[in-house]
Amino acid sequence: DIYLYQLLKHLHTGKTARVIEINGGDGKILTEDEEIFPLSTYKEHDYSFEPFNKKAVITKRGYLSFSFKKPQLFNSITYNLINLFYKELGVTNMRLSNSSDTIRLEIKPFVLQVDPLQFQEEIKYLHSHMKSGTILPHVEGIYFKSNVEPLTFHVDHQFKQKVVQMAAGAGMGQEEFLLQAVKSYIRNLEKH
Repeated sequence: DIYLYQLLKHLHTGKTARVIEINGGDGKILTEDEEIFPLSTYKEHDYSFEPFNKKAVITKRGYLSFSFKKPQLFNSITYNLINLFYKELGVTNMRLSNSSDTIRLEIKPFVLQVDPLQFQEEIKYLHSHMKSGTILPHVEGIYFKSNVEPLTFHVDHQFKQKVVQMAAGAGMGQEEFLLQAVKSYIRNLEKH
């Protein structure tokens, strides 16, 4: 599997390159010397991918989301942070999408094991591009925390069965269905 903004290394020179586009069966690669070539030809250009270590799936609820302007430079802080998250968090725990000029990154809550003092510029940068979530100090580094909190309530069996059926009918999970129901109820109350 090949991922957006993943790094490649040149077999002889050790220079790096980065996947900057994936579309259908092909894409584009940008080298650190600012050359661009098709993704499908990376082997002919003597590049190889640095594989990611598999990371356990994080089951904590919610994501932190960030929105970055697409960088012009090969060695931008945005790309470096995405590669750091690939390495430390793992591809299964993040979602990446882009438009013509924006990169949207969503990450699962986790603790990044870095020295916060060595990481201040990055923290400031992430803060300024954060759409949702919180970044907190932690004994082992920095805690990326989502804004999702549990809300629990209890109902009788019959009511629950009805919710299960209605959610299935709407093609949603129970949780998503209940959240939509409560949100629309609140919206209606606020109108009056």
